This record gives sequence, C-alpha cells and structure tokens, in this order.
Amino acid sequence: MKKHKICIISLHKTGTTSVALLLQKLGYLVTGPDTNLYYDLLNNNFENIDKYIESYDAFQDDPWYDIFEYIDNLGLNVKFVYLKREEKSWLLSVQNFYQSNQYNNRVRKHFYGHEDTLEYPEIYLQKYRKHEERVMSYFHGKTNFITVDIKRDEDAIRLQKFLELPIIFKKFPWVNKTPKNKKEKIKRKIKLFVFGYFGLNVLVKRILIRFLSNEDYIVLRSKIRYSRAYFRKYRVDFKNKFLTNKNK
Repeated sequence: MKKHKICIISLHKTGTTSVALLLQKLGYLVTGPDTNLYYDLLNNNFENIDKYIESYDAFQDDPWYDIFEYIDNLGLNVKFVYLKREEKSWLLSVQNFYQSNQYNNRVRKHFYGHEDTLEYPEIYLQKYRKHEERVMSYFHGKTNFITVDIKRDEDAIRLQKFLELPIIFKKFPWVNKTPKNKKEKIKRKIKLFVFGYFGLNVLVKRILIRFLSNEDYIVLRSKIRYSRAYFRKYRVDFKNKFLTNKNK
C-alpha cells in the first residue's frame, strides 16, 4: 500500500478514468466506479464502503465524489484531486455518453435529479456548479487538495509532485473518450464487445445472478474486482523493478 491514499472527487466525464490510469501506472491500487457502493450510500450503509477504503490506494467516480467529507474525516492520510473542465464541454460530453437513458440511471437520477441528460441539461449544469462550490468551499485552505486539468501537460507533473513522487510521466493518458460521431460510437461498441470477451462477461454475470443471491454476487464481484486491480498493480511493480535493475 502507498503511504497515502488518493481520492478523485470530480464528477463523471471530467477525465477521471485517465487520471485513474495514471495512478495505476504509478503503482496505486485503484478502484473504479462501483454502482453497488452508491446504492449502499443511498441506504446510509458504509460497511462495504469502509472495506474498500481500507483495501485500496485510490478511488475514482461513484460513490467517492459524493462522500469526500466523510473520507477526509476518517483521520487517514488521504489526498484529494479535483479535475476541472469547462462546463459546456463537460455537458456535451455527458450528453453524448449518457444521452437520455444509458448507464447508471439510478445514480444519476439521485445525484443530478434526472437520468435524461438531453431534456434536462440545466439541472446537470446546476449540479456541476454546486458540486464544484461544495468541493472548493470544503477544501479552502487545506493542503491535502489539488485541482487538475488533464488537458494541461504541466498538471501531470504538478500532480506527481503533489503525491510526493518522482516525475515519471510528462502528460496524462487520455482514455474513455466520448464518441463524437456514429463511426466512433460503432468503434467503441466493438472495443467494449471485444474486451467483454465477445459477450461472455455478460453471460457469466447473468448465470451468477441467477444462481447466487444478490448479496453473494456482490461479494464475489468485489473479490474479482480487487484481484484484477491487484494484478494490474503487481504488473506495474514488476515492470518498474525490472527497469530499475536493468538500468543499474
């Protein structure tokens, strides 16, 4: 485990996946968005959330952006990262990605007020502004907080300095881009299909849900996610050690 934990507390489509990938490459054990944990938050149940906080080094997306005050008050050594993005660009990306009825509707309906990004753009913009105000107000004067813009290469360097790490990367990776046209949407669907083992992931998930209780399925899913994250971290650590020994 790292000497401190990292919590990305900006909203969806601000570059959270790109920064999470950078943290992975820096050797952090990263957990991505978890809808089930957000459901726990809605039920005011922090048992599983606390287990994740204990197990992982870095946290991205749901539900972490909505509980940063809780995490900061746990008394752990946590650094918080807020990703800034021009709000009109952010809204367009959100609309292209989520449209009126795609992905995590229950989460968006609770947090933003409605799942339809096309018909209700103003409530999304209002929530974006209120969240930024909430973050900036809470962290005003605190030293465990940084704002970052992933379009600025120098901010990748600033972030690594903030994390008290040697400068390895001169810019952010750029992943999970929102498709801008039909061709890009088709390419994204094909990519997701391939990385989903040609639909096998979905089939296995349906089988597990059918034969396991929902609670048992979530426990198994959490273990699989942790194993995958740990393997990614192990691969990075091994690569770094190999390069270090090679350069001696």
